[in-house]
Amino acid sequence: MLTIFVAPAVSLLDLAGSSSLYNPYDIPPVQTVIPYPQLFLLLGVLVAVCLAVLLLIARIVSRPSLSQTLRLNED
Repeated sequence: MLTIFVAPAVSLLDLAGSSSLYNPYDIPPVQTVIPYPQLFLLLGVLVAVCLAVLLLIARIVSRPSLSQTLRLNED
């Protein structure tokens, strides 16, 4: 996201100064490349991890606590 928003602003800067004959900053034009397959893979892995954590938390919360289990066995 930072590249998408900042790259156009940086490319508009005049780094050559008033004299365009001598440019100490040999900067190529800005080209933003977004690898969509890798981005979607990363998003899929993130969603899978979130779902796994959600299922694990739901399993832990749904189990009765140790004190409830001991009291049930007492009767």
